[in-house]
Amino acid sequence: TLVFQSLLFFICIQILISLTLFLIIAPKYTKMKTQSLEKMIEESEKLNFELNKKVEELKIAQLETESSEAKYKHLVESSKDIIFSFDSNGFILTANKALIDFLGFKKNDLIGKFFLDLAYNAEKKVDSLEKQLLMEKFEELKKNQSSDSFDMTFGTKNNEPLQLGVKWEYAKIGDSF
Repeated sequence: TLVFQSLLFFICIQILISLTLFLIIAPKYTKMKTQSLEKMIEESEKLNFELNKKVEELKIAQLETESSEAKYKHLVESSKDIIFSFDSNGFILTANKALIDFLGFKKNDLIGKFFLDLAYNAEKKVDSLEKQLLMEKFEELKKNQSSDSFDMTFGTKNNEPLQLGVKWEYAKIGDSF
């Protein structure tokens, strides 16, 4: 029984020491973890505020871009001048209503077409002199990255000649033009 009482006493002392340590350490540990969590919450709130600010800035930029695009589209589409763009290989990317009205093609027939195919070609020759000169001008435009003005005889949908003044503008967009 003495051994049992000593063992019981020892267990009680261990429990008291454990409880004391727990009561001393637990609040400090909890306080430390709480402060850490509060700091993370505070930082999260700051990041959330910044993110919301950036989202609002992006929304404003998007609205401005959409407005600018709508103005540009209206300006190009309502122009009485022929306006079209082609890629660095010479394939038509965009065409305004004036080009369709003057030449009689449908817009879908023009998009993706090689720009030289718009040149008048009475004999349906692949290498007409006008096409060779236009190709040289096109290569010069790419090389010099500038603008050029000249007269060109376009071919309408019915292959009728239509002489027009042309001004090419080099427009660099990203890695291409």
